[in-house]
Amino acid sequence: MITPKTPPRRSRYRGLLWKILIFDILMRLTPPLTFIALSVSGVALYKSAPPETKSKAKATFNSIRTKLSDWLRPEDIEEEIEEYEFNEDGEIEQQVQGNQDKDDPDDRSYPPESE
Repeated sequence: MITPKTPPRRSRYRGLLWKILIFDILMRLTPPLTFIALSVSGVALYKSAPPETKSKAKATFNSIRTKLSDWLRPEDIEEEIEEYEFNEDGEIEQQVQGNQDKDDPDDRSYPPESE
């Protein structure tokens, strides 16, 4: 019995890979599409997450939103910035000096340099 030749099977992923390639090119060319893709994937992850994760995600989203708004409009933030005056005998300066003395080993442990 003669069996007919069958054409080679096309990979079922070839079409998907082409779509991903085209989508990747579009995302690199148009930044707004990147934001849309990120937001869609974020919403999908949020919808499929368990309830404990959703509450943590809400808190994270809110903190990111407030930090972004503070970064975009820094004039809306009303912070009082205290003027710092250097005082060699001050408490902070003495703590820093003590930490530097602990961290930096004394040079006396090394042999003297020969010239």
